[in-house]
Amino acid sequence: MKKVGMHVHSCVSDGKDKPSVLIGKAVQDGLSAVCLTDHDLYHGIDEFQAEAKKYDLKTIPAMEVSAHWQNRSYVHFLAYGIDISCKESVLRESLRKNWEVHDGVYDEIMKRLAVRYSVNFSRETIRTKTGQLGPINFALPTIRFLEGYLGIEKGDFKRFAFDDRFTFENPVLQGLYLSAQEAMEFIKSAGGKAVLAHPGMFSTYTVAGGTSVRDFEELFFFLVDLGLSGIETYYPNHTLEQTEYFENLALRCRLWKTAGSDYHGEYKPNCGMSMPGMSYEDFLRFKDFCER
Repeated sequence: MKKVGMHVHSCVSDGKDKPSVLIGKAVQDGLSAVCLTDHDLYHGIDEFQAEAKKYDLKTIPAMEVSAHWQNRSYVHFLAYGIDISCKESVLRESLRKNWEVHDGVYDEIMKRLAVRYSVNFSRETIRTKTGQLGPINFALPTIRFLEGYLGIEKGDFKRFAFDDRFTFENPVLQGLYLSAQEAMEFIKSAGGKAVLAHPGMFSTYTVAGGTSVRDFEELFFFLVDLGLSGIETYYPNHTLEQTEYFENLALRCRLWKTAGSDYHGEYKPNCGMSMPGMSYEDFLRFKDFCER
């Protein structure tokens, strides 16, 4: 059976590997299709697609867009089929708000680092040490580097710097990311199709308000009304019950059911690039849908 990977991150955002290196790994792992979905950045897509073409790997230009839902929940959209050649000005201006949030989180990390450990690094030094290739510095590679540099246990720096909270919590509460509606509108304007990423993480990513099924469905059907195209039904952290629930929602609303591993390389070492659930044939049909 041909393997598919629809949710993969490179060092352009918060993954470990370069876009071209990801293609080499995909070939080695026997994938037939793979999509680069860097957070709020499109800068690695050209390199990724050029390398994929050498090996006849099928791919769709994509990215993962951050958003907030009513200042309560952190929501991610997988935007497939975005037009980076003709819509770069739209991408750049629409994503600027999210870029500023990522930069703000990074600045907070460095501020706490200086206070607690009396250590200072320039932005360029961190980029060199972590190998990040995009225009902004992301929290995950930065924190992983600092933990190694300081010789502290994984998670210790976040516990200190963010009171053991997620780095996205304050930006969500303050509504600093694109709103869910703004993100959906942006994806459409960029020629893309929106898929709700890892919906089973809704409870974890909700920082205020309820986390019941009713709360999730309030968000979900709001997105369906805005033109949601799919739901990432198959995801490593989903339970069997969650997967069945999302399958039923997709069937009920006639949405695409996608599968993604959320691959970050050694930063999230417990998964590979491929994720069972979406066949290669379904991927090709979805690719055709995104290119219409």
